[in-house]
Amino acid sequence: MKKEKYIGPFKLYTKKPNDITCGALYTMEVKLPVDNEKQRTVRVYLPEGYDESQEYPVMYMSDGQNIVDKYTTAYGAWNIDVSEQKLIKEGIIPFIIVGIDCPKTNPVFRAREYSFDAIPIKYGFKKDINQCYGYSSKLLAYIVNELKPIVDEHFATMKDKKYTAFGGSSMGGIMAFNAMTSYPDVFGFCLSFSPAFHIYFKNDLKQYFESLNLNPADYGRFFFYVGSVGFEHMFVKPTIWAHNYLYKRGFNEKNLALLMDSTQAHCEAAWEKYFPEAIKFWLSE
Repeated sequence: MKKEKYIGPFKLYTKKPNDITCGALYTMEVKLPVDNEKQRTVRVYLPEGYDESQEYPVMYMSDGQNIVDKYTTAYGAWNIDVSEQKLIKEGIIPFIIVGIDCPKTNPVFRAREYSFDAIPIKYGFKKDINQCYGYSSKLLAYIVNELKPIVDEHFATMKDKKYTAFGGSSMGGIMAFNAMTSYPDVFGFCLSFSPAFHIYFKNDLKQYFESLNLNPADYGRFFFYVGSVGFEHMFVKPTIWAHNYLYKRGFNEKNLALLMDSTQAHCEAAWEKYFPEAIKFWLSE
């Protein structure tokens, strides 16, 4: 894999120290059309052996600073470079990851940016987030209408929705579900790890799900994961509820999965552990 200094507007990431062990990371600075902290970094991870004469599936991810490099994150990385290399050796086709950094100056900004627009947030880790609404539609519109065309122009991507995914954890797990249900013609796979559905009032969440009119024929595959240790415990029941809701709507083992591990906490190490299982569910025939 020849690593060019630039691919279109994306610059090869060479900052030291970093712990990227294989493949290559490219970054681009952007100004997002969101309410807070507009300046952001977009990170594109290319797998080892990337060849522009081939085409690759693409997963867009929230919290892009966490995808491959522990030196760019406060809580640890998913180490997707390592996981993907193992998956390739197991016969899974290589894929590209596009991560968009989250807001870092205030956790309220991240919660609102990844949250549904239509229902209020009840979760009160700060007083000013009680009963507020999200604005994820602004970020999703940017990703679909502006960022994705740039990525597709400069990298060798598969365009079919089957090979276009969205992933994230915690609030990012909500963002992934939101992306899939807002743009089912664009995203064909949802990786939703430890989704923070508990931040909504139960009746509001149920009404919102019902408003989506979730028909399996219109969607690709959903993969949910949740642990149970410590803080993660509050994520369990809402995640099971979301999975069961889709199951009752007609989703089955071919397009819906729920993986649970009662020994895991709410952390990147757990999400790294089960990332390969989700990818297999996405890319295995």
